[in-house]
Amino acid sequence: MAYSRYCHYGQSSQDIPSACTTLGKPDIPREVKTKSKTRGVPQVEEPKQIAETPEVSSLTVTAIQLSKSPYAALRCMFPSTLEEHQKSVDWTSSVNSMNRARFTARNGEETIARFENRNGEGSINFHRPHPDPTIDLVMLQAMGWRMNKWLDRVRETLVLAKKSEKAGA
Repeated sequence: MAYSRYCHYGQSSQDIPSACTTLGKPDIPREVKTKSKTRGVPQVEEPKQIAETPEVSSLTVTAIQLSKSPYAALRCMFPSTLEEHQKSVDWTSSVNSMNRARFTARNGEETIARFENRNGEGSINFHRPHPDPTIDLVMLQAMGWRMNKWLDRVRETLVLAKKSEKAGA
């Protein structure tokens, strides 16, 4: 009686079907799987139809005319020069600048200040920095980003008022 090392002890390879001779796995024909390449092959994208955008003239952006100091304080929220990137602003001058930019400041819970637009277009909350009342450059840029996101206030809406015109009215 010949023993196969792939079969159970005490059974010969003649007594066991041929499926046992290949490590206990039956002889099943396997399907060859093919994997498609996902890298290195350019994918063809279908052309997307571009939705018609309104004309630039139909978009109304209200320019806010400010005097020199509120203008400089609010421009730090939307910096474009290296000097504006490095400035920090005092909290009281920031609140006064927002007041000149047609926002009403109201104290909220604890250190929250709520700035409501006088035109009824919306409001935004900012936290008053403490214990030092100075708004650093990172916080200023975050405030500008939030104003842009929620109130559509960008750098181009701030305009320096001419000396003959009354600013903030």
